Amino acid sequence: MFKRLFAPVFLILYSLSHVNAGKTPDELPSIPWLPDPLMLKNETPIEDLQQWQQQREWIKDQFQAYFLGYMPPIPQEVKAEVLKVTVEDGIRTEQVELHFGPGNKAKMTLELYIPENLEGKLPVMMTQWNHKGWLGVGLRRGYIGCLYAAADVKDDTKNYGELFPEYNFASLMQRAWGATAVVTYLYTRPEVDTDKIALTGHSRNGKASMYAAAFDERIDAVIPSSSGFGGVKPARTCDRQYAIHTMMQTINDFPHWWIPELQAFWGHEDRLPVDFNSLLSLIAPRPCLLNAGIFDLFGDSFGLEASYRSALTVYEFFENPDALQIRQRTVRHNTHERDMEDFYDFLDTQFGLADYPPFHEFYHLYSFEEWLRTNPLESDRIPQMVALENVADPDESFREQVKANTAWLLGEKPPVMRHKTQRDLTYIRKEDNLSTIFRNQETIGTAKRLRVSPYNGMGDQLYADFYYPDTGKKNYPVVIYLHEYAYAEGYGRSSYPGFEMNDYIRDLNEAGYAVLAYDMIGFGTRQAEAVRFYDRYPQWSLMGRMVHDVQSAIDVVYGIPVADTSRIILSGYALGANVAIFASLFDDRVTEIAVLDPFTPFRTTDPTIEGIARFYDYTGLIPRLGYFNEDPMAIPVDLQEMLAATDVPKTIIVNDQSRHIDSQTLFDQLSRAKTYSDLHVLRIPENTHFYGKHRRLLIEQLNSNVKPE
Repeated sequence: MFKRLFAPVFLILYSLSHVNAGKTPDELPSIPWLPDPLMLKNETPIEDLQQWQQQREWIKDQFQAYFLGYMPPIPQEVKAEVLKVTVEDGIRTEQVELHFGPGNKAKMTLELYIPENLEGKLPVMMTQWNHKGWLGVGLRRGYIGCLYAAADVKDDTKNYGELFPEYNFASLMQRAWGATAVVTYLYTRPEVDTDKIALTGHSRNGKASMYAAAFDERIDAVIPSSSGFGGVKPARTCDRQYAIHTMMQTINDFPHWWIPELQAFWGHEDRLPVDFNSLLSLIAPRPCLLNAGIFDLFGDSFGLEASYRSALTVYEFFENPDALQIRQRTVRHNTHERDMEDFYDFLDTQFGLADYPPFHEFYHLYSFEEWLRTNPLESDRIPQMVALENVADPDESFREQVKANTAWLLGEKPPVMRHKTQRDLTYIRKEDNLSTIFRNQETIGTAKRLRVSPYNGMGDQLYADFYYPDTGKKNYPVVIYLHEYAYAEGYGRSSYPGFEMNDYIRDLNEAGYAVLAYDMIGFGTRQAEAVRFYDRYPQWSLMGRMVHDVQSAIDVVYGIPVADTSRIILSGYALGANVAIFASLFDDRVTEIAVLDPFTPFRTTDPTIEGIARFYDYTGLIPRLGYFNEDPMAIPVDLQEMLAATDVPKTIIVNDQSRHIDSQTLFDQLSRAKTYSDLHVLRIPENTHFYGKHRRLLIEQLNSNVKPE
């Protein structure tokens, strides 16, 4: 097994570890993308095994300094006492109590389940006390089951911090350390094949399983299930723009899982020197199966796959890429027996016991390099740049040029159908089958809900929801709500606390506005639609499709009896703000825009933000921006031109301490656009978020646009 390369050196080096204080965010450089695990200390490309070993130790040190705290050396000896032995249905069960660590003060209870009808050394599946049911599948497939007490229902690790005050390890790291003692004990058992010890866990136990495998190379394989932030999902995709359950929310809910120093990185996730892709890379080249649900509130396919792709480079470094696999399912957070069977299929294959097909289930296959191969740059086709600072009087020709340049960025729109029809409010529409998995509310607040669905769907038979106040008025102004980068949820309708998308819809209804909401392509119920989008439409763009869907949404509004079509407002946050701005250029029926945190201007060279790479590379929303990756100042159109090219009232609220924006460039462009446009800009001195005060300000601005009769 690969672990033999590292285990002796690892144990020596780790025994020399000590508690090191991490730096503050201000003392660390910004790394807007995931840290490259093959860059030694984020500085030097790794070329050989010796450098990788240095990198492993550095990553472990950084994780302990910033996330998890330092744990005692891995126990090399344990005192074991067999408390009870029973035999039933061909399974010998042994309950064992271990004592270990400095002064043997730490205790760990475990249960071994050993098939009586098998001889020789057997593979082992380890898991935490509340996952006992997971071991049954393995027992009938020839695995020893090992249950250990490091879970909420039975936790022998909860006093480790008090027992060893000289170490500052947080509770999940304590559970991981307890698991390493179990591995030491398994090495003493004659029935155990020590080249085939696997560890698995779900949710918080999935996190702890990853920590144990990352720090103890005697664990031969690991399967973290739905581990979310703190497991597979990176902190950098866990702020409010991306995540429902953010890093901030997780730390608030479970402060004991982490060391207090992590709190300083709320809103400064880009300053963390390592991220959870780095943790995942420590498991290489040992087998690891990433298991998650694509509708999971606590994780999402985007962050999961970003970590996978990063860590895969390390597996490729070891020429063992098939040892890292990804298994995603159309559920939320839970795990089932059908998952267990696949877990053991993976282990059987990796351990050489059988040969099952690999798990390679992806929702984010886009690659700018692949796109560029089929869309090479033709410089003579790039439109002439228009820059607002060089325009004396933005007239109609300016507006047409801005629109043409923006359309070019969005790609060549294929022929599309428009679905315009009148709708009957009394007819009960069908629900999207996928949405019933995670949308369990009939409505939001006290509003009435109209389902937009076949056979009078939106656009190409899309589903949407129309919420309107139950006040008896003849009609209501309509807000088309465009959600953020919420891959798992789309527009939401989740009752999870602090999920502001629903709160905004509710607040709008209570303020007298109707709301049309739907999942944008690539999000929520529509994640699968984006998987092969550029294979199907290589000349178009996902942002172009999103703009088209807004037009389809407006078509729907025009067919709803209670909709006041004299006021059609586009509103959203982050991604939704961007879509609103683009869409407003291409549909004269839009009367207002009210958004929070739009994109930072394309024409910026600030290396501390994602910039245009977020659009052409990371998310694949606008690939043609990648033509300008070396010269963003030459991009044909930018935020300021788009805002100046429309006469509709626009409200833009900016969290001006967000790590996603170049504040100076953004406010320079907004100031220029205000000269030629009905634009209201409100600055909030905060990191990226969507609080109640943002909602109130947006609604106040909408109310101020009402003309007196």
